[in-house]
Parts: sequence; C-alpha cells; structure tokens
Amino acid sequence: MTVLDGAIALASVMLALAVVLAFIRVLRGPSLPDRVVAFDLMTSVAVGIMVVYSIATEETVFLDVAIVLALISFLGTVAFARYLERVSKDKPSQRLLRNGQMQGARNSEERGWTSGPPQ
Repeated sequence: MTVLDGAIALASVMLALAVVLAFIRVLRGPSLPDRVVAFDLMTSVAVGIMVVYSIATEETVFLDVAIVLALISFLGTVAFARYLERVSKDKPSQRLLRNGQMQGARNSEERGWTSGPPQ
C-alpha cells in the first residue's frame, strides 16, 4: 500500500462522513435556506468524491464530469439566493423567535416590546 492509496482511502472516508452529516442537515434543517446550503455542500462533496475516484482509477473523464457538476451546483445556488432575495423583499419574515419576538421586526413595537428590550 502506497502513500497515495492511504490518502485516497482517508479522503474517501472523510468525504463519506461529510455526505452523511450534510444529509442529516438536509433532513433536520430548521429553514429552507439551511437545507439548500446543506444540499449545496452535498454536491460539493460529490465533486470531491469524483475527483478522488478519478485519481484512484487514473481516468480523467471524471474530472470533466466533476467540473460540470460544480458549475451546475453554483448556478443553482445563485438562482436560489436570488429567489430568496426577491421573496424577502415582497414580505418580511414573520417567524417567531423562542422568546415570542418576531424575526425581521424593525423596531421595538414590532418586536412586541412595550418599554424596551426584555430583561
């Protein structure tokens, strides 16, 4: 076993762990942007897996596939960010925080404070 084989094995294990953790975030993510960022991470890790596989098998065609996947992933993330920006301009978030305050409130009255911040 050469050093390259050991590095490939270690990288494969680390990338597999990253996919599992990102998938957990996709399932549990408290909001849609969290899930999208986790999905973007999964596609980035998939690019890394393709690169490691390309190195292991000495097949350069997988590098081309990895580059295309990275570009598509980037464009998808930019498109989603623009969508979120447009939606947030139309209507501010009305999600309540744990202490009963509204997220995205601009002043103390919108936050539900009557005489200042809660103690």
